[in-house]
Amino acid sequence: MNRIERIHIDPRDRPADGNIQKHYSIENAEWVWLAKERNDAYQAEFKVVIELPEEKETIIHVSADQRYELFWNGQAVGRGPDRSDLRHWSFASYPMVLEAGRHEFRALVTYLGDKAPVAQESYAPGFIFAADGLEKLLNTGSGAWQAKWLEGIGLRPGLTGHYHVIGPGFDIDGAAYFADRPFEEVKSVRKVLANPHGIITPGLVLHPSRLPDQKAGFHSPEKALSTMDGGKSGPWKATGPDVLSSWSGLLEGKSVEVAPNSEMRCLFDMGNYFCGYANLSVTGGTGSEIQVEWAESLIASENPHSLEKGNRNEWEGKHFHGFGDHFLPDGPDRTFNSLWWRSGRYIQVYLKTGDTALTIRRLGIIETGYPANFTAQFDCSDPGMDGIIKVMERGLECCGHEIMVDCPYYEQLSYVGDTRLQALCWMVLGEDDRLVKRELELFDWSRSKTGYVAERYPSDPYQLSLTFSMIWVLLLGDFSRWRDDPEFVRARMPGMRSLLDLMLRLRNETGLLERLPGWSFVDWVDEWNQGIAPGARDGSCVILDLLFLLALRTARGLEDSFGEAELSARWERLANEHSSAIRESYWDSEIQMYTDVPGRKEHLSLHAQSLAVIAGLHSSNEGKALMRRAMKTEGIAWPTPYFQYYLFEALAVAGLGEQILEEMDLWRGFVAKGFKTPPEKEDPTRSDCHAWGSHPLYHLHASIAGIRPSSSGFKKVSISPAPGKLEFIRSEFPVQRGTIKLNLVFKGPEASGTVTMPEGLGGDFYWGRQSVSLRSGEVNRIDLTL
Repeated sequence: MNRIERIHIDPRDRPADGNIQKHYSIENAEWVWLAKERNDAYQAEFKVVIELPEEKETIIHVSADQRYELFWNGQAVGRGPDRSDLRHWSFASYPMVLEAGRHEFRALVTYLGDKAPVAQESYAPGFIFAADGLEKLLNTGSGAWQAKWLEGIGLRPGLTGHYHVIGPGFDIDGAAYFADRPFEEVKSVRKVLANPHGIITPGLVLHPSRLPDQKAGFHSPEKALSTMDGGKSGPWKATGPDVLSSWSGLLEGKSVEVAPNSEMRCLFDMGNYFCGYANLSVTGGTGSEIQVEWAESLIASENPHSLEKGNRNEWEGKHFHGFGDHFLPDGPDRTFNSLWWRSGRYIQVYLKTGDTALTIRRLGIIETGYPANFTAQFDCSDPGMDGIIKVMERGLECCGHEIMVDCPYYEQLSYVGDTRLQALCWMVLGEDDRLVKRELELFDWSRSKTGYVAERYPSDPYQLSLTFSMIWVLLLGDFSRWRDDPEFVRARMPGMRSLLDLMLRLRNETGLLERLPGWSFVDWVDEWNQGIAPGARDGSCVILDLLFLLALRTARGLEDSFGEAELSARWERLANEHSSAIRESYWDSEIQMYTDVPGRKEHLSLHAQSLAVIAGLHSSNEGKALMRRAMKTEGIAWPTPYFQYYLFEALAVAGLGEQILEEMDLWRGFVAKGFKTPPEKEDPTRSDCHAWGSHPLYHLHASIAGIRPSSSGFKKVSISPAPGKLEFIRSEFPVQRGTIKLNLVFKGPEASGTVTMPEGLGGDFYWGRQSVSLRSGEVNRIDLTL
């Protein structure tokens, strides 16, 4: 049976009417739950069985608080709801053709209460289901839905700290979990009531998600590395192929039998970084325990908090410090699944059997993540670039889910600063921008708490950083240039204006921002305290003022694109005033650079000089001189991989794009050290998968190949390649109107080749002071000399 494809229901025109007026057919159903109350974390199984006399077409709609997994006649349909907040609670919709006969819908609903992941907001446990045209038979509240508790679920300690950001691990006792218990009738716990007096009904406000279902394919580990008798810990040692043969066979579909009264552990390499749900099928083994744990890499220390990781391909002599789930077989054929997804490259399986042999029939993961379709291609004469591209693309894939997460192993939270860089990559690598739009609207909704865009969202507890609030405006500007979706952008404009007006109230008497609320995070520079640049905590900091200047100028450009001349003029005036204040307070004419703190030459950062160039505070020649001077200044604060996006962007803006390739030695080092995804920062690093380090993918196309929109909505393109020492560049670049194909060869001052343009898109090609008009729908010949 083919997988049922989720469809998108257009959102209501009047979102403020949520839980005042009904807008979606799912709101005619009722939230239901079991009559018996529970105070701990739990999972419940809901089901309804109907008999149809004839074929019916319908669209079903489903949601739950907190998580559901839906099945139809034994077939997995999807998981959800997509992460969101209480005022925009996601529901999913699926078109179905129900043939005449018996049909069973079943849902597993998991509720973890305050032990849920930080990104999981919640109101109260509940399940809701609706079927258009079959309301009396299938809607919760009217259909014959039943439910039962699934017992035998315990919670394991978190990975770090006093609470676990991504939620707990699970103990699943097979005897209790799979026990045959009777179903009982469900009770209605909430209705969505229309109210003519504007009173909002308490509870979740349902909102259609724009996303497709996440991936759901099975993957076995690529290789069994070692097996050792004894306990759960200690350094790993190599074992011979004869010892590993049975475990290698397991990965090829053969069963493995573990003798009674045994204790052992096995180490597996997935072969790449993966996100997924542990999936384990067993027979027998009454009294056994199985622990399935994940790790990004092994560590050369007994200390689980050590960052001595070394080459990520190496595991011998290292320790496994991971996190996962605990399964207790009870004899019959059982398939155990984790209740939430994990991530990493290595999997350790600890086995301890009782008096009965245990047969393992299948071991692997059900992969999860956004079904990315990256169609862009980049090729050049640097043979090492392919490996770098693979690492960066895999990082984007593993950080793309229902939200764009910062890291899948430690946090699974969406931060604006991370999201902007990921979104730029998604927009240059493929045409699917649904996840980008989802992030833009989520952060727009986050303003309801303080008026400012949250640092991360959804999140419980809420976190605030005005540096990231300003970056949301930049992301909105990015989307407006790279995508032609004016109505979506227009819907975000009131939020942008409100945010900037609130920011204006934070200026001091000199016109500078001062003592911003929240965590003014900039970058994980070792010399800075908690990522906060000098001056940013208690006074003024040029980096924050430059971000605000960029936000004001982005707002001006957005207003221009919508013909809002008065508003554009206002933002332009404010930007000019702020630009003057920055120059007057931070520019040091003696050293010809911006100080991080007014009048403090000892505080210099490449962050500040980069943002000043991007903000257009200098002419092209002045920008080049500033960047060259700053990059040679001893003791200047240097950005980590995250903020190097802005360094690379400044180099491109200043006409020094060729230097981007020279600054990518850090990424070459990631490949050499066995990384499968870009880490949070260079070693020693906590996270081995942080997609903010994938931003060079954007710069390969936008700065090295030089392909950028020259108008809002990407209605026109500007191509200015910066090959440096490269002998050739090939780029296939998907845009909404088709694909731009660039194929160029470089010999000294000469550039030759072709640029193929899709229909409906024109532009200009620049090589030094030479230019060529690019005709839409044609192969344009390039033959220029500097």
